[in-house]
Amino acid sequence: MSGERRRVLVLWGDGINCEQAVARAFAQAGAPVETRPANNPDQQPAFAGQTRAPGVTTEQALTHAVVATGLENPWGLAWLPDGGWLVTEKAGRLRVIGVDGAYDPGFYPDNSGFMFQGTPRGTGTCAQSVLTTGMPTRIRFSEVGCSSSDVGLYQHLGASLDGGDYWVVNSVWSGDPGDELSDPQVFADPSSRTTLLRFTNTGSGASFVPAGEVSAATAWEGNAVISPTMRMLVTQLARASGEPLGYVLRGIELTRDASGAVTSVELPELARYCLPGGKAAISLDDRWIVTHHRATNADATDLGFSGPSDPGFAAYRGVSNVYLIDVLTGREIRVTNMQPGQRALFPHFRSDGWLYFLVRDRTLPERIVASDAGIVLR
Repeated sequence: MSGERRRVLVLWGDGINCEQAVARAFAQAGAPVETRPANNPDQQPAFAGQTRAPGVTTEQALTHAVVATGLENPWGLAWLPDGGWLVTEKAGRLRVIGVDGAYDPGFYPDNSGFMFQGTPRGTGTCAQSVLTTGMPTRIRFSEVGCSSSDVGLYQHLGASLDGGDYWVVNSVWSGDPGDELSDPQVFADPSSRTTLLRFTNTGSGASFVPAGEVSAATAWEGNAVISPTMRMLVTQLARASGEPLGYVLRGIELTRDASGAVTSVELPELARYCLPGGKAAISLDDRWIVTHHRATNADATDLGFSGPSDPGFAAYRGVSNVYLIDVLTGREIRVTNMQPGQRALFPHFRSDGWLYFLVRDRTLPERIVASDAGIVLR
């Protein structure tokens, strides 16, 4: 890892700190999933347990859905500028699945469905089965299994651990094209609120049906992101000027009536992390927050310079690096070491624990980079 720093956590509750509060919600690691002998006894893992990942107990109801059939050794998947999918096969072929959606795709963490902005029906939501019925070459959001909703821009999706509810979060949001030399402003104010929109999965027809919404005050906070498990969310905290100050980690406590409908929500503050940056993302095991941050004078020594007046540091101002924040300890770890003119941007976690991000260097093409930092550092 390129560097790490620590920040002080805010105490939460009756003398309970964030580590203790969040740890209660984490599933306990079990015995290793893989127990077979090594394929090649001459090769040794880099560290003990590297190839013996522990099993994790979860109450999440998981389903498996076929996204596409007829593929020969599918090797990779990428989004196309028009919203379609480009699927590569090891034999050297490509397959394209088009989408009549403009931007902001999101998948529910149990692979039950997906959501797109800018469809002919506004925000479109479809069951995952839409991708496989009849082997479609384009998704138009008029198919059986698709519906529309009033979800706003830059939604993030989650599912309750009992499998009963599906959720989307909305809050004050700020754009981040990625080209600026400083972290983007957060347009929050004292009246800012975070809204959670509930969906239920009927399993037939328009599978995801809106089932109400609840909201809570989150003054001076915006760009909310829920964890895939719906146990917590993270927001960006800002000054009145819009300058980002860091991140606020909040728990999600829902109140239901006798019918199971959600009537209210509380978002108790668990911790604050004093690292400014862009919009964050949360790993699927709720262990890590990941973000990108442009270098300022405060980062000079972390980047290996004597201080902000060091002549060599001038070219690094505005360089964007990817950072991991350990939810349990508050430790900040710089994952990348970008050079002048480079920016590592928009990191997100994949379900297997790897994180992906873009690297720009003012030329095309952009590069997609993968890192197993969240796995190695556990």
